[in-house]
Amino acid sequence: MRQPRGNVSALIAEFASRESQFAAAEAFFEKYGVPPLTDEALTRVKGEWHGAPLPKAKRKRAT
Repeated sequence: MRQPRGNVSALIAEFASRESQFAAAEAFFEKYGVPPLTDEALTRVKGEWHGAPLPKAKRKRAT
């Protein structure tokens, strides 16, 4: 999340935007029967949100 630098209105607007995105995601997951995230997956997602590097995908060699 960005630092509001004293702009409380911007901070509240960002919170509202994120909350609406979370609500839409929850509705999507419920509608299509997506199971909840495991603790491992949730930890990985939180790491991505906080800027943790993503693990590199393994490449298959051409034969």
